[in-house]
Amino acid sequence: MKEIFYELIKEASNGKVIIDNEEWPIAFNTIVNDGDKEIRFVGNKDFDTLMINNYDEFLLHLTKYLELEMKNKRKMPKFYYEEQKNQLKWLMSYIFVNATTEDFLNPILYIQRIINFLQDNTFEAFNDSIEIPLNETFYNGKLQIKNNISPVAMETPFNISFNLIKIDCIHNFPTIYYGINEENNEKVCYIYSIIQKKKEDNKSEEFSKKINRLLYKVNKNIRETESQDYLDYINKKKYILSRRKYF
Repeated sequence: MKEIFYELIKEASNGKVIIDNEEWPIAFNTIVNDGDKEIRFVGNKDFDTLMINNYDEFLLHLTKYLELEMKNKRKMPKFYYEEQKNQLKWLMSYIFVNATTEDFLNPILYIQRIINFLQDNTFEAFNDSIEIPLNETFYNGKLQIKNNISPVAMETPFNISFNLIKIDCIHNFPTIYYGINEENNEKVCYIYSIIQKKKEDNKSEEFSKKINRLLYKVNKNIRETESQDYLDYINKKKYILSRRKYF
């Protein structure tokens, strides 16, 4: 595993990582302080730099993460050459593809957070879909809730979906991609994205219009509570993200 990681950081400093005999545009520098020895792979000053100050502890966390991912068997590409090596290299790569600049500076804390995400069972009760009757309060429909495992390429291991069911009609609410980490003895939920399905199942235009009208009322005046960063973003002004993505 150590040899695969060494190969990864060497290639990433040149902006091209070889996985399954193909080039992947993954780019970052790495500086490792390994006792009295410093390992540097710096190819471009514009790349984020992975700073590892305790190599042994970093490798322990990385190994634990990889073991969890291989056990969970989340969706990932199919590899045709040296399957296990390429799986491990791809998993390592995606850790840093999804990292922020701050994560590159604190990789042990970052990987531990991902491990905590994977081990969290807060919404385990919803792994098997449940349906909650809404009776007359909402068109005699049912709210369907399902906790799902996300593909490895997503930033969080889980997502939770909500669907409103009425006889033979389904209205899909946006799916929430999340991770939960315990911080200061409290569970903190990180929401990375909220995605609306492009195509709804058995969609009823009339049913969806009723729901959208209700949602419009719920969202009334919500703009007044938005952050200035978000308002700048939707108004097409300059908006700076702390993340740099390379593929």
